[in-house]
Amino acid sequence: MKKISKILLVGAIMVFATSSDLMAQFKIGVKAGVSMNGMFGKDNYYDKYETRPVCGFRAGVVGEYILNNKLSVSAELLYARQGYSLHIEKTETDFPWNDLFYKLDEDVFSNHINIPIMLRYNFGGFYVEAGPQIGFCLGGKSHSYGEYTYTVVEGDYFLTTSTFDYENTFKEIESNGKERLDDYRMYNRVNVGFAVGVGYEFPFGVFLSARYAMDFTNSYNKITNDATGKAVSWESFPSKQWGAVLAVGYKFRI
Repeated sequence: MKKISKILLVGAIMVFATSSDLMAQFKIGVKAGVSMNGMFGKDNYYDKYETRPVCGFRAGVVGEYILNNKLSVSAELLYARQGYSLHIEKTETDFPWNDLFYKLDEDVFSNHINIPIMLRYNFGGFYVEAGPQIGFCLGGKSHSYGEYTYTVVEGDYFLTTSTFDYENTFKEIESNGKERLDDYRMYNRVNVGFAVGVGYEFPFGVFLSARYAMDFTNSYNKITNDATGKAVSWESFPSKQWGAVLAVGYKFRI
């Protein structure tokens, strides 16, 4: 009986020691930072099509598994406020006596849950990292403003200009689109991309990081019209979002 008790005690100690060593390889923590976000896009339909970056922020939790003294793998669950700004101009001539010029500025902000999984190489306190990222769009809104200028020559010549300024949520835009186009969506709710970064982690757990991420998938769809002007289908056009982030955080071993 004593021998069995000793064996069980030794086994329990070994299991506890093994699990303690395993748990010591894990770090958890939090991080937050500011970001500059934009979109790569080009629509040849317009005379001028420019995308501009906007500011955002990201915050969330971090988990890291230490493989050895050089390599580790980290996974993050982040809330991200991102988007882009768009400027377009277009001149159209429907008839010899009717010209139309319009310009539009649009600011788009969206809410995302991003999950990057990074392979990290450590040297001293410094590290470099790279890995895939998947993002889930929770919704957002757009603010559009601009003007239309009509030039009419038909017996008499006159010029008239009208301005517009309105806001739409993603849900409102999508519901309007679904009424015309069944169940197609204007915004892709899932995006896949890639991220690279550098950072420094202090011995007491505080770390600083800089990261750049870009989507491989398009985040925006547009309506394609036929000659009658009726919406007939959705198609993706180049609209890959990117983000550059500066963050600070804290991690500790479990």
